[in-house]
Amino acid sequence: MSIYLETVNKTKINAKILKEILQLYESMKPEERSNFEIRSLACLRALELKGFGIQKASALSVAIELRLDALSRLINDPVHREWVMPSKEADAVMIHFDLLRVAATEPLIEIGGARVAFDPEAFRVRFLRICRPKGRA
Repeated sequence: MSIYLETVNKTKINAKILKEILQLYESMKPEERSNFEIRSLACLRALELKGFGIQKASALSVAIELRLDALSRLINDPVHREWVMPSKEADAVMIHFDLLRVAATEPLIEIGGARVAFDPEAFRVRFLRICRPKGRA
């Protein structure tokens, strides 16, 4: 594992921040949301407004982007589509907060080139371990 990825994995993020950044992205115009630079700057600004210094906000922003990208890759895999629900907006899905809880803490792995992902099986096991069942059988 590269030193860069080790640093990203050591950057502590909580699911609440991931949710807030996802909501920020949702509020952006589609063309802004799909632009990495615009999205990253919006994330960085939001973290600075939350009181994080520029250095901490920068580290968090990178870790958030990589984790959300890895989560997107995972839930867009047909094997894991049962973890999402369709949304009113085209090309959008709704996800359960427990997925964000796992995405905030599950280690990222290298998958080739400069890309990272979650180990699908390790992610699934952790998700099932923390997921709170709803309703009664």
